[in-house]
Amino acid sequence: MLQAAASDLGTVNPDLFVFGCTSGGSLFGMDYDRKTCADLGELAGCPSMGVVTAAAAALDRAGARRLAVITPYIDDLTNAVATALAEGGREVVAAHGMGIHVNVALADPTPDEIVQFAADKLKGKQFDTLFVSCTNFRALEAKPALEAHFGVPVLTSNSAVIDGIRRRFEEAPAQATPPGRNGDTPRRRIR
Repeated sequence: MLQAAASDLGTVNPDLFVFGCTSGGSLFGMDYDRKTCADLGELAGCPSMGVVTAAAAALDRAGARRLAVITPYIDDLTNAVATALAEGGREVVAAHGMGIHVNVALADPTPDEIVQFAADKLKGKQFDTLFVSCTNFRALEAKPALEAHFGVPVLTSNSAVIDGIRRRFEEAPAQATPPGRNGDTPRRRIR
């Protein structure tokens, strides 16, 4: 189903394909995420990026060595994310999930509830970076309060992928495509 969706998305001539599932990308490790995303990008006819790979790159840029992980997930998915992010030589000192098992319910916790959960679970833990997983979780909204509470950099799935997209487009040379059949203006293309 994912391959068919990538092929269908290719019909809109995208500049970038993002596999936007942190837990799904982490299930079989970073190499699998990179390969899966490359395959999906090929089907879509454009470069690709996975959220968990973007998160690992953001953690590298932040100099994260001792990492705490918070998720809305069940334990198996929380552990998969923690294990994938540890592949970069980081030590995961704590990984806690809220135990939510219904996909649409991942967005239910409020930013205040996310901060309270993290404060309760990470009390007394020593870490230099906090990663809050899930693109459907309201962690980006909670980020400022989490940073204020813990006094360390906080990265979220969404902040990592947004930064990854921004960096890709800023660092890649602009290539204009010719106007479309309807005379629309050329777009910047990344190939």
